[in-house]
Order: sequence, then C-alpha cells, then structure tokens
Amino acid sequence: MVAAWRGRGLGRGLLEQALSAASGAGFRRVELDVYASNTAALSLYKSCGFTVEGVKRAMRLLDGRVDDVVLMACSMTDGSPEALLHG
Repeated sequence: MVAAWRGRGLGRGLLEQALSAASGAGFRRVELDVYASNTAALSLYKSCGFTVEGVKRAMRLLDGRVDDVVLMACSMTDGSPEALLHG
C-alpha cells in the first residue's frame, strides 16, 4: 500500500513545507540524518539544497546488512530555501 504513494511528490511537498516553516521561524540551519541505502531520500534532500557534511560508518545492522548514516544540512542564510526549492 505504501509503495503506491511513492513518486507522487508527497515527500517533496512535506519537505518544502518544513523548510518554509523553518525559514519563517528564523532557523539558520536545518540538519538531518538519513541511511545511505535510502537513495531516493538522499536525492530528494540534495535537490532541496541539503549537502552532505559527514558519514557515520556501519551505524545500523538490519537483516544482516550494515548501513551507514549520512549527515546532511541546509543553510537558511545562504539564500532562502524557497529560492533553492523553486529555482
């Protein structure tokens, strides 16, 4: 059921709203952690202005597979997130 909703822009819409709210609240920076195996999320975050700031190696073991955690951040002072999101 969840797979049917993938690729419809829901995540992008939620992220845009969160960044807009953070900007409006005066946040200077937004940070997040994402599993390296979640390539769709990594792509989304990068397209919305987040950059990789570090990697925590082998932070998760799930179903016999080791995964890294990627640390990302988006600066709210290097231009508004709205400009990053909407070109």
